[in-house]
Amino acid sequence: MENGKVVELSREDLMGQLDKKQDELKELQNKDHVVHFKAQQILDNLIKDLKATYLTEMPTQVQFKANSSSIEVILKKEDGFDKVIFNIYVRQPYDKADMVIELNYYTTNTDSTDTFELRRLKVLGKVAHILQLSGFKDTVINKYKEYAKFLDDNFVNTYLVTDDIVELKKEIAEMDFQAKLKPGLIWQSPVEDQPARFWTSERNNFWANKVEIIKINEKTVKIKYSNKPYNGYEQEIVVRIDWMKSIFNKIEEVKKMKTITKEMV
Repeated sequence: MENGKVVELSREDLMGQLDKKQDELKELQNKDHVVHFKAQQILDNLIKDLKATYLTEMPTQVQFKANSSSIEVILKKEDGFDKVIFNIYVRQPYDKADMVIELNYYTTNTDSTDTFELRRLKVLGKVAHILQLSGFKDTVINKYKEYAKFLDDNFVNTYLVTDDIVELKKEIAEMDFQAKLKPGLIWQSPVEDQPARFWTSERNNFWANKVEIIKINEKTVKIKYSNKPYNGYEQEIVVRIDWMKSIFNKIEEVKKMKTITKEMV
């Protein structure tokens, strides 16, 4: 605002602001990536500590991976692929003061020759035993508290910049739309007998190889479209002004096609 008057920015000015905001967002996203990388190291160190203490007798085919919500227990199958057989979830219930551990594992029906499922049952038994050992749950919960606190203390707010970018893009798109919204021919098919399909509401549409704006009102636009020589008619209709955006979008879409066919449009 200058001297009490609102200054309307040009498209070039808006694009300049958008570029700056996108650079700012990229910088914040890089910072956020570093924060989450360091936070993951906390969970990776938890797994190292557990392997050195509680998991010393686990078979070598069993792996443990910690993510933001759980510790995955992974068993290698006979075909060489890994399969998650157990999840130790660590979460903060809204109605409790402290974090809790919850377990999740799948059940199945199989026969006595299924060696993988038999191995899985043995591993589940070992995990169940470990969960009951003194100090295991506290070790896990305390590490996840450290993880959560680190993320809270180093939170990178990308939402405000993202919102600014969305609004700037909307403003630029509206400016581009208004620039296109003027009487005259707005589209003509490069192939006369191959029209495109345009939607004017959720249910209504028309086929045309030529579209022209006749008159613009506050909330509606009168357009004339023709479909010659496809079926030889020409017609005028009134379209809500917001649905003209759909028509312009379709025009841009068709322009990118090397050839126009009925199946494509």
